[in-house]
Amino acid sequence: MLSIPSSHHHFRLFPQFQYHLSIYLSIYLSIYLIIFIFLSFFLFILFIFLSFFLSEFISIYLSIYLSIYFILSIFLSFFLSFFLSFFLFHSVLFSFFLFIHSVYISFFLSFFLSDFISIYLSIYLHSVNFSFFSFFLMIRSLFLSLSVCLSLSIYLSIYLSNNPCTIQCISLRCKHNLVEGIIKLRVI
Repeated sequence: MLSIPSSHHHFRLFPQFQYHLSIYLSIYLSIYLIIFIFLSFFLFILFIFLSFFLSEFISIYLSIYLSIYFILSIFLSFFLSFFLSFFLFHSVLFSFFLFIHSVYISFFLSFFLSDFISIYLSIYLHSVNFSFFSFFLMIRSLFLSLSVCLSLSIYLSIYLSNNPCTIQCISLRCKHNLVEGIIKLRVI
């Protein structure tokens, strides 16, 4: 006979999913942070060394090259995180969903970094007019950074949706603060 799974077995999956998700996020963030730290240090030294010897024409091509390098390095980190998550989750569908979402974040991060490089070149090397071009890049980078924050909030919502204890503790804490505020108002 077919047995219907009870709700007890359903809630038993939450800690396992939470554990796997925390492992994936730690691997994902560690790989990205390591690559980003090395690249930022490398670019900082490179710009200081080469900005005194390059012309405006070469500096534009350098910014394009470094932007492509950023994109490739970020994609490499997300490919590694996809394969690691596949071995951890043993689910192609869930790993593919996280990979697509990671690619979405990588596009916005790469555009944000390329805008930052272009702003730096326009200010330091005076290759373009700062009043128009750099202001446009700053506005676009602001919207891209907001999109990245929105994407990261999706990971947080996945974590909270699969951890009912966390949601219950947050709601109880909010109710406790509300009751304390009402008591203080009555005392005053």
